Amino acid sequence: MHSAIRFARNFTCLGNSRVTVSAGKSVVQANNEDVDLRGIHLQGKYEDLPTMIFFPQMLDQAENWIKFFKNPNNKVLDSRNVWLLYPRNFGSSDRHASYYGEDMANDVARFMWKNQISTATIGGHGIGAKHALTAACYHSSRFTGYMGVDYAPVNYQYYESFREVKTYLNAVKDIKLLGSKANLNKQLEDLIPDAKWCEVFKQNLVMEKPGVYSWNFDLASLLDNVNSARMSNIGAWNPHYGMWSGRNQFYFSDQSRWVHMGTNTLAMQKTCIKNRGFGQDIWAFQSDESPANHWMYEHSELSDLLAMRMGDFVNNLDGVNVLLSDRSSLFNEEIADRTKTRVDPEHFYQNHTPAHPHHNWNVIRVRDQRMQQLAHHHWGFH
Repeated sequence: MHSAIRFARNFTCLGNSRVTVSAGKSVVQANNEDVDLRGIHLQGKYEDLPTMIFFPQMLDQAENWIKFFKNPNNKVLDSRNVWLLYPRNFGSSDRHASYYGEDMANDVARFMWKNQISTATIGGHGIGAKHALTAACYHSSRFTGYMGVDYAPVNYQYYESFREVKTYLNAVKDIKLLGSKANLNKQLEDLIPDAKWCEVFKQNLVMEKPGVYSWNFDLASLLDNVNSARMSNIGAWNPHYGMWSGRNQFYFSDQSRWVHMGTNTLAMQKTCIKNRGFGQDIWAFQSDESPANHWMYEHSELSDLLAMRMGDFVNNLDGVNVLLSDRSSLFNEEIADRTKTRVDPEHFYQNHTPAHPHHNWNVIRVRDQRMQQLAHHHWGFH
């Protein structure tokens, strides 16, 4: 049960808004295994709901998604608690030099263990969706479904949209973060012509003390990463991350600069091998050619479409066996046993419909403790 009371020891609660912010500040870690992720927890409508983990676009602030998820028209919080999480080197999460996909995927698994999350839905926006898909591929048993917003598993190093962000990162590296916030904002406006990206960089200015600021991300390591051509580049999808065989959906604008509708959907289906294609798991929303269509949570029309599709996914498809049509099929469809695998003549084989119980951490913890007690009693194991 993820209630504000339960998190009271580890998190700072913001009034009675059911929004909880991770306690602690980012720390530079020498060991990969010590990296902790932090973010914002949105309590769902009911107690003991499953969890959804969602990563914002690189550099974007987690709080920018709160209004989207708490909109009355968005039904995700009716059936999920939502973690708006920062990956390593961004926001309040810890810093480490590695941007390797497996390392960043392991961060998510470790976060889930420390926060007693057995299984979760996972998703993200832009490069945040890459982190989510990487985690799903490396730790497939921990996730029930994946959602990617304006993202495709391709190498973005050569995409205009990603190279634009790279240009902005290189442009701001020489800014001396001293003086008034107004003066720093003016410098950013002169360097970053895109209004939304300029606002994102402004949001990343953190005051250490009056007249002294710092970035809310690791600029040095990020520059080293994006300026390289290696496959650990944060914008590159690497085939060795593997494939995701569970439920999945992708959402983007038909005029997106981040997803080219005619070609990038092939990459979605090659990586997410159970993807059923357009109109079922791939949704292209009609919009104009403005770069603002990337920021769906701020777009009046796209945000409603996105909320509707995400709500439908978590209610009807997430966690349902991929051989079934949707959740309603649990009651009227059977998955036939593969007859040629019947090798035990003494065993009674029959068709079966798989159950999809919510994994309860407390039950698993009690079971593990009991197993340890039995092992200690019978064999003296510790």
